[in-house]
Amino acid sequence: MNNNHALLTNLTPDELVLLACDKKTPAATLAVLAANSDYYVRRAAAANSNTPPQALARLIGDAIWDVRQAVASNPSTPRPALSRLAGDISFYVRRAVASNPSTLPKTLALLSADREVYVRSSAAANRRTPRLSLSNLAVDASFFTRRAATANLNSR
Repeated sequence: MNNNHALLTNLTPDELVLLACDKKTPAATLAVLAANSDYYVRRAAAANSNTPPQALARLIGDAIWDVRQAVASNPSTPRPALSRLAGDISFYVRRAVASNPSTLPKTLALLSADREVYVRSSAAANRRTPRLSLSNLAVDASFFTRRAATANLNSR
């Protein structure tokens, strides 16, 4: 650990969260913060678009769904990590993957058939969702999913 990272040990958890949220925090510091024992710090680092992709990829296995949701929402998360998170047990995480503008169309096609309406609705609203999936979502049982799919189809 270099001197800058050694200084992190003198900060309170609240100060670490603020540092992890700051877009000006160096990527190397964000990588250290992403490995912090405090889940609030990890979640803040996971949400920062400047956190290195390797650190984000490590966080997809975090025990706290809230941290995984932050990773899934981050447009800088590597696409293979988003694809893995698409199978997460938490529908909050899957919904975040479905909303992420970096999610691959094939992953969105899978999420468009999710059992949770919130996940399907988010996939229906994503501009990268394939047309065939949107056509299927346009006749979904949920009004909100149908409306999002129809609006997405009509905007293309």
